[in-house]
Amino acid sequence: MTSYLRPSISQKWYICLLGFVALAVSACQKPAQSDLHKQVDAEHRFPAIADSKLELFGKRELTMEDEKFRPIAYYRSYPKEVQRLLQLSDLESNQCKGGPGNARATLRACNRNAILRVKIHRLGWCYTSLEHSGASDHWMGCGEKGEIKPELTASPNWFFNEADFSEADQEPPTKIPCHITQPYLPPVGSPLAARFDIFGKPQFSADDKKINPTVEYQIFPPTIRRMLRHHDIEMGKCFGFGDAVSTLRACNRRNRLLAQIEARGWCWGSQDHISSTEHWMECSDIADYSPDQPMADNVLFDFEDMRKAVANEKARCL
Repeated sequence: MTSYLRPSISQKWYICLLGFVALAVSACQKPAQSDLHKQVDAEHRFPAIADSKLELFGKRELTMEDEKFRPIAYYRSYPKEVQRLLQLSDLESNQCKGGPGNARATLRACNRNAILRVKIHRLGWCYTSLEHSGASDHWMGCGEKGEIKPELTASPNWFFNEADFSEADQEPPTKIPCHITQPYLPPVGSPLAARFDIFGKPQFSADDKKINPTVEYQIFPPTIRRMLRHHDIEMGKCFGFGDAVSTLRACNRRNRLLAQIEARGWCWGSQDHISSTEHWMECSDIADYSPDQPMADNVLFDFEDMRKAVANEKARCL
């Protein structure tokens, strides 16, 4: 029986030949199957791209206006390859939440931010902890040890599509009740306009002192404490509520202070802290710090910016 079951030499060659044929067929079929899976996956995950004839993403070039609101100096403690990506993501996120612009611009900003988040995740950084208080210190290394979580490296499975854009077009423009009196602005081209104070005078309220008490800044050298505290107060006013002119003046004061602080060797950094003061660190402690990066005081809101901001606010009023 044993000799009967043992295959002959010719049978062995026949079996090997069948094996080679099977491998060849399998190898030829794999690319086609792989391409098919990719196509099906793309149509499933990106219906907005597969079906829409509308430009769903648009293009955003970083402008001086962007630098005024989100100075690159806030991202100095991050690796250089992600600094601009983080800055752009924060700008797009602000637009996505209903910043200035029409409905289509808002949805395109949301779509662009979805792509930016994927690029940032793949470089090992994640948007984390909504309790973080800084302009940029909500960005942290993904995972406890900086590893990338697999579910965060995948592409987003949705975007605002053409139907969303059409629905947004049908909605009336957002109107807000205007209880804030805008300050008087001199006529364009007048001598008063040329001398208009784009910084104004800082006014610190009791609430400002509660949010940023002096005692929290005792850990810093005496020569820098006051500037750090004033910067943090002005930053809150820049991102907060108020009339357009006072808000942009606060941004100007903040940017001017940021440049003066950096000139004294201190930078906004330490992205893994949430305290109102722990984000400040000596610039020399940042591994790849470069003083040649753009300074915040190079980009300030001018009189024309404030005039346009007031006009935009009035157009949105009920």
